[in-house]
Amino acid sequence: TLSDLLRGFRGRYNFYYVPLTFRTRTSIGYAFVNFGTPSDALEFYDQFNGVQISDDKHMVVVSAHAQGLEAQIRLLRNSPVNTN
Repeated sequence: TLSDLLRGFRGRYNFYYVPLTFRTRTSIGYAFVNFGTPSDALEFYDQFNGVQISDDKHMVVVSAHAQGLEAQIRLLRNSPVNTN
């Protein structure tokens, strides 16, 4: 799980979001993590990009278009699936 992956980065990120399917409440297959520094994000990339997560799937770590905690919150707040 993402929580397991982030365990080694405790205190080095301030936000994560895992979109879930409405029907099964399981992960859609991607997540957003906001790290405290670019070097923390790079370390996560180096450690996990390309890691095999199942028989036919590998983790792909990419930089998000929206950078920073405020940008992530703004994006999700304005998301069409946000019902709050």
